[in-house]
Amino acid sequence: MSNQKHKHARLDRYNGPFFPRGLDDLDQAKTRFGSVNGMDLDDLGKTVRGYKGQTRPKTSDGYSWFWVLHFQLNKPFWFWSVLEFLFGIHGKEIAIAFPWSQDWENTDGTKNDRSLAIYTRGNVNETQMATLLSKLNAKLMEMSPIK
Repeated sequence: MSNQKHKHARLDRYNGPFFPRGLDDLDQAKTRFGSVNGMDLDDLGKTVRGYKGQTRPKTSDGYSWFWVLHFQLNKPFWFWSVLEFLFGIHGKEIAIAFPWSQDWENTDGTKNDRSLAIYTRGNVNETQMATLLSKLNAKLMEMSPIK
């Protein structure tokens, strides 16, 4: 089951999942990093403007993600936070879902239970996804203890 793209695994109140270019690069950077925990992913998220935090949601197929990092693309960030809090209005958001790494047999050459996935809110395009993935990939490579 390792590293498969689960195209019908919906996340409540989000569009997707999407598997854009750059997602595999981020996964490879994560693999080179070695063992990644929630604190590592939170530190990674904090390096990019618009980071909102991380959650552990379930998708429609019952899968509980290891961590999902949430990024607000609208500016200014505080404005959209107030609208979300008061009225439930969301601006553009990208959520990057990281799977558990418990495929001990490395079925598809990785320990991932499934592929990373992206979920969005608002009118997010592929260029915005690719830009965020590129930033995270570069930062994760910088943070990696293995160069």
